[in-house]
Amino acid sequence: MRKKTDTWHLVRSNHNCTIPSRKDWHSPGGDILAVTSTDFGKTWARPVVLLPHLAGRGGGEGPEPAPRVLANKLAVVRTHTGRKGWVLPYWTESRGSCGQKELDRAGLIGSLDHGRTWQEWGNTVRVNGTWLIENTVVPVSDDARLLQLFRTKAGNVFETKSVNGGRTWSDPLPTPLPNPDSKIHAWLLKDGTIGVAYNNSTVRGRRTPLFFSRSVNEGGAWAPPVV
Repeated sequence: MRKKTDTWHLVRSNHNCTIPSRKDWHSPGGDILAVTSTDFGKTWARPVVLLPHLAGRGGGEGPEPAPRVLANKLAVVRTHTGRKGWVLPYWTESRGSCGQKELDRAGLIGSLDHGRTWQEWGNTVRVNGTWLIENTVVPVSDDARLLQLFRTKAGNVFETKSVNGGRTWSDPLPTPLPNPDSKIHAWLLKDGTIGVAYNNSTVRGRRTPLFFSRSVNEGGAWAPPVV
């Protein structure tokens, strides 16, 4: 049984998704794994697969499914059961020999029992030709409402919302937050508002400086950014 004092390290491990144009390169992602420690990181248990890369085989992703990729941390949220649970955002990223880009998607793996068992939740697909990757999830209330933000190639951060703790999500829509195809991260602040760190530009590849903005209405509007 997992204890509250356990330390969790969540990673992904690639298998055989190669990029032919770049010798010895592998695409990002693979299996989603967890490694735990009961002594604050002095020793670690063997890795456990939470979501295998090949879980999508036979689901229309091609001969070799797209790998699963992680970039943002796990969130503790109110779930559809009314209890607290864990959700870990991931996405699939087709590269080289694995997957089909038009079928890439984003989702969550969720646990209702402190990590003993996990389920795959949600299914947000590409929209208007842009990928939706490096997703970050934040609770916006204590009644299972969540906000999910995405890095895109469309010049803006995109968002989806859930009213049932991440089981299902609204269609992705652009937010007013600019995005130069770079990572973002959102979190719940102590005063109950939402903070987001991002690059305030629409020029693809411009990743400095880093800006901060705050929303007081669950992501409905964002305050002017500060560096």
